[in-house]
Amino acid sequence: MIETNFWLFLAAACLIAAVPGPGIFYVAARTLSDGRGSGFASTAGTALGGLVHVVAGSLGISAGWAKQGPLNQSLAIVARCVTKTG
Repeated sequence: MIETNFWLFLAAACLIAAVPGPGIFYVAARTLSDGRGSGFASTAGTALGGLVHVVAGSLGISAGWAKQGPLNQSLAIVARCVTKTG
């Protein structure tokens, strides 16, 4: 039963990932403003972030992480600082 749910979740996640969303505007804006290299880097970053999110969700880590308010907020602050300097 658990294995079936995992494969259904994975199929649904892949289907949702294939549909264009707001990330495409981010990649397009970076490509148009900073060039092809920046566009490829943005594509790789959003793909890697999506993969980590899907794996964490499939393992149930996302639900536990969402309950950790201060820890989640601290990570968000660090992520904002890193992306502003990069």
